Amino acid sequence: MISVTFEDFCGQERIGIREEPLPFGMYGFTKRTSDGYVIILNAAADDQRKQAALGHELAHIINDHLDLLQSELAERAVHDGVADLVFE
Repeated sequence: MISVTFEDFCGQERIGIREEPLPFGMYGFTKRTSDGYVIILNAAADDQRKQAALGHELAHIINDHLDLLQSELAERAVHDGVADLVFE
């Protein structure tokens, strides 16, 4: 079994993570960049919501849902797949 840290995974997949003020009720989103992705998390959210949003956005990247991000189907598929995802 190959062991990869979260930081190594993000580096390999060219995923940056930032915190910024976002509108109330919005906990995160992902933008495709010229060299990868950036996940924006709501700076005002508590750690549990940030963690949940991070898992949700990573699932969009891993499942290649970014082109369908506004699609209810993509949102439901990701939600169903990561509802219990927790990073340690």
